[in-house]
Amino acid sequence: MNPQLFKITTSRLRIFHEKVKKTEGVIDFTLGDAHENVNEDIKEAAIRSLDHNETHYSESQGLYELRELLCLKEMFYDIQEICITSGATQGLFEVMMTLFEKGDGLLVGIPAYPSYISLCMLFDLDLQTFIFDDEFQISEDFLRAAIKENTKALLINHPHNPSGSVLNQKSIQILHKICKEYDLLLIWDATYFECGSYPTLYHPQLHESIIQIHSFSKSSLMCGFRVGYICAPLNKMKEIVKLHQLIQSCLPVFTQKSALTALHSPFVSYDEQKRYIFRRLIDMGINVVETEGPYYIFFSIKPFHLSSEEFAYRMLEEVQIAVLPGKYFYYEHHIRMSCCIDLEKCKEGCDRLEAFVRKL
Repeated sequence: MNPQLFKITTSRLRIFHEKVKKTEGVIDFTLGDAHENVNEDIKEAAIRSLDHNETHYSESQGLYELRELLCLKEMFYDIQEICITSGATQGLFEVMMTLFEKGDGLLVGIPAYPSYISLCMLFDLDLQTFIFDDEFQISEDFLRAAIKENTKALLINHPHNPSGSVLNQKSIQILHKICKEYDLLLIWDATYFECGSYPTLYHPQLHESIIQIHSFSKSSLMCGFRVGYICAPLNKMKEIVKLHQLIQSCLPVFTQKSALTALHSPFVSYDEQKRYIFRRLIDMGINVVETEGPYYIFFSIKPFHLSSEEFAYRMLEEVQIAVLPGKYFYYEHHIRMSCCIDLEKCKEGCDRLEAFVRKL
């Protein structure tokens, strides 16, 4: 058994969600998996592909025509600088396993998506953390204070999970300045980037230092299709592809054909639900930062003097509302709510949430 695996645990998010699924009458605000189904045109693309017996290998880096279209979207990348992966999860795994050696320092902002921490442990990296400011933006002082001599890269999620924030231009300029000054790689988890119109973290002058990891899961409701892609400068992509070929010869052609269609389809927005939940939380007197990103709201529960886990478990048991504890994102006394559910369920869920907090 690989001893590194003993350093990580089964996802607490998934354990909690298993309990949620067994709770009768629950309104589920936990996972970032929309209640809606994928668009018919995307589904039909997969069916057509199977009807045409496209069940053989594709190019290892992904269908040429898919990467060609992505080159039009990612204007500064050549077709050989793009690799199609099984979602952003595989993309992140391949990037980290390729680019880091044992003991390398990786900077991660807190709150953080839990996989970042687990991957650092798995690959025996020196996890170096900095705290986002009160608006979930980047403080130059906080970031500089976290840098060490062995720091090799900065991993940033933009738009951000769990806070739902979007980095403003000042934060992005700080990122570019720090990465250039300290010669750091910038690994951009862009899972939610296609869910709206947001400022890019890409800068042409930093092309050799930026690695992007994208997904079709959120913007096109293709979570179960498992399609994403990596954008990386050619010298790094050549090494990533070596690993990619070991892990997965290629993605199924029919899911890649669905991704091709998705690039021509509109993204799905849950802004109405997010605005509604935000207004209701404010009316309840709950401290919450209004953020511009998709999917998530992250609110403070400090005045209730409960841990985030106790708050979440009690709410599930007492009013059958499922949310995720901030503890799971390494940020205690906060709660994450996903907004990608039906608006009517949002309203009923907020009614139950209000009844719960009124009793505390």
